[in-house]
Amino acid sequence: MPAHSLHLLVIDDLQEEAELFRSAVEEVVPEVRLSSCTTAEQALALLAHDDDRPDLILLDVNLPGVSGLELLQRIKTDPALQCLPVIMMSTSSMPSQITACYRGYANAFLVKPPGFQPLMEAVEGLIRFWSNPALRLPPAAIHRRRSTPFS
Repeated sequence: MPAHSLHLLVIDDLQEEAELFRSAVEEVVPEVRLSSCTTAEQALALLAHDDDRPDLILLDVNLPGVSGLELLQRIKTDPALQCLPVIMMSTSSMPSQITACYRGYANAFLVKPPGFQPLMEAVEGLIRFWSNPALRLPPAAIHRRRSTPFS
């Protein structure tokens, strides 16, 4: 999938963090379409629309109310959503937090880099990696997976 067709969803309770990601994406890969939410509830409402699901989700571990880990679990146990790649992110690099994310079937973990330049580099690497067509399931495979319960 070329980068210009990638739809990225950033879920972070801190609006300024989401804006930093937006600025970084616009700076390094302006073709990427970016959506953002500040709560799990907003994200679930957005993800409920079959016709406009993101190709990649960046999910903050620390959300108010329903935590990022709880939202990850909801995504990965929903047959319609479980194939979406979810990258968990946090300012913390605590091994227990990272392990919990991978146990919840996160596709990757990103320690939020300090400063705009390192953030741009991280965003560029993520988008370059996840834009690779070899990492995308064909639509027919996704449709079949939606009818299969998560195991």
